[in-house]
Amino acid sequence: MVYAVIKNGKYTGVFYENLTEAIILFHLSQGEIIKKSVTRPQPIGYDKKLDLPIYASVTFEEMKQAKLDMLKALFELKIVETDYLLLKAQEFGTTPAELNLDKWQERLSLRANYETKEAALQAATTQEELDKIDINL
Repeated sequence: MVYAVIKNGKYTGVFYENLTEAIILFHLSQGEIIKKSVTRPQPIGYDKKLDLPIYASVTFEEMKQAKLDMLKALFELKIVETDYLLLKAQEFGTTPAELNLDKWQERLSLRANYETKEAALQAATTQEELDKIDINL
């Protein structure tokens, strides 16, 4: 699996083998999206003036799926920080909220935020709508 960075609807030529929260947040801050791919996209040409490869454009549906995948990856990286509550609650025969109410509410809020953004992404029908959805959790 390869993760390819997209900016302005085109592959940039930057690829990752693994994603971290820092990588995702950095590219979000640059207005870029990361798309999961089985293979690295190949250049379709070369800009001799800029000394850079040229990559194909990405379709709206590919951008939409990439944004959904990126949102899910970010959610999974963040939700794991509260997973210990579930294990400890089971171990002590109590509820996660009784162990640490603040962390439990943080987890519930994170999930609600994720579900809201996921629904908005799925409902987007234009590139403009898609671009307006901030997936940072």
